[in-house]
Amino acid sequence: MLCALGLLSQGRLLAQNLPEHDGLEHLGVKSCSASTCHGSITERNAYPVLQNEYQTWTRHDKHSRAYEVLLNERSQRIARNLGIEKAHEADICLDCHADNVPAAQRGRFFNLSDGVGCEACHGGAEQWLGPHISASATHAGNIEAGMYPTEEPQARAKLCLSCHLGTDKKYATHRIMGAGHPRLSFELVTFTALQPAHYRIDADYRERKSVAAPAQEWLDGLLVSGQQSLAMIRKHYQQGEGLPELALFDCHACHHSLDDLRWQASAFSGETEPGMPRLEDSRLRMIALLESGVLGSESVAGALRALHDASLKGAQPLMAATGQLENSLAAAATRLRERAGASEALSRAIFAAAAGRQFQDYADAEQAAMAAQALVAGQADEAALEAVFAALQNADTYQPQQAAAALAALGGLQVEQQGSGGPAGDLGARRGGGALAVVSVTSLRMRAGPGLDQAVLGSLGAGTRLRVLENREGWSRVETLDASTGGWVASRLIKPVSR
Repeated sequence: MLCALGLLSQGRLLAQNLPEHDGLEHLGVKSCSASTCHGSITERNAYPVLQNEYQTWTRHDKHSRAYEVLLNERSQRIARNLGIEKAHEADICLDCHADNVPAAQRGRFFNLSDGVGCEACHGGAEQWLGPHISASATHAGNIEAGMYPTEEPQARAKLCLSCHLGTDKKYATHRIMGAGHPRLSFELVTFTALQPAHYRIDADYRERKSVAAPAQEWLDGLLVSGQQSLAMIRKHYQQGEGLPELALFDCHACHHSLDDLRWQASAFSGETEPGMPRLEDSRLRMIALLESGVLGSESVAGALRALHDASLKGAQPLMAATGQLENSLAAAATRLRERAGASEALSRAIFAAAAGRQFQDYADAEQAAMAAQALVAGQADEAALEAVFAALQNADTYQPQQAAAALAALGGLQVEQQGSGGPAGDLGARRGGGALAVVSVTSLRMRAGPGLDQAVLGSLGAGTRLRVLENREGWSRVETLDASTGGWVASRLIKPVSR
């Protein structure tokens, strides 16, 4: 069923324009807000819908106040910094803070100040407003008439990301960020819950619409996010000479106190020297982690490393690298969607990565936390889940060790402490004074424990220098020399080296 939903969603995505480009007349929020339609003060049970959707949107959904935000002091300051006279009149702001369709598509009751209203998400109601209230109306018929299929995770992710990440026509650039715009982040399940929902998934909802399991919804959102991130990288590198768009890069790689010694080398991204810019890859890195931990494949990880390397060499090498990564993502997406029902395997891969200290960067840990919440909500200890988000409360004071410990604990694991050791073996085990080793194969998988049945945490490239902490029955617990990555590897695939 889940695979069928995925195929249906993909087909509709190919055919469905986003509401802002649907070419239909947007009639305005007022056309939906009558008390006998969607504006009832309380829920009703005469029809399959709650009929109080307008009240929920007005009172609880921040989208209803998106236009008002443009009138506050901070927005006015940002506008002045950008040389814009009025934020609430500038398309660069209205494209995401309102249903900013062309004037020719604005109906009699349309009001730009309604913010991100009904038709900004559900599509212009010109052709479906009347028919959708008839007794013979079907959801499929509404979609045919131009309603956007927000119930489908891939379609909803594409819609949300058009503002919460960007498209080829609108994007929160580094210039906009520098002027004072807040940093953007997104994960489909979390942000859908925060909206909040103005519907109830009950029996008649399921009769009319497809319903994805939380793991499917999260995975679809992640995969669409990764693909859109890659599309934005490709688009902005294609624009010509000079510096690429700096908003493509990891904010926290540069924006932190100079007294903060948080930086560590990353074998994953190839960041071997401090001061190197690094593409913001938190969504792509999560997909690579899942491909490795759940599928036992390293295709996305290898292509992602190649992308980071190419990003420092110019547009032409990067175009080739994005093509390689795009192919790897497509193949991984197909296989991961087949495993979407195995939510335990997905969450286990994330918790194992946390135990292996793979979430050094704030954005990576943020994605991991939202993923964990989506996958184990209702099953995990609430206090443990709160501890994860407490560790992410302030990006400026983020401590990777605290976040890793909280995430690992949520999965019943412990982070291997830097400097911990075990019994001496063939290669030694003492921190600092122990033996060193080097990876002797092209790509070496690191696992959460000593055995082929243990989750894959990631991979190490040929020549990576390691410190051996423990040996056990043909397996070695190792960490990179900077202690940024650690796990278990097959002892026969590393060889000792002198200092």
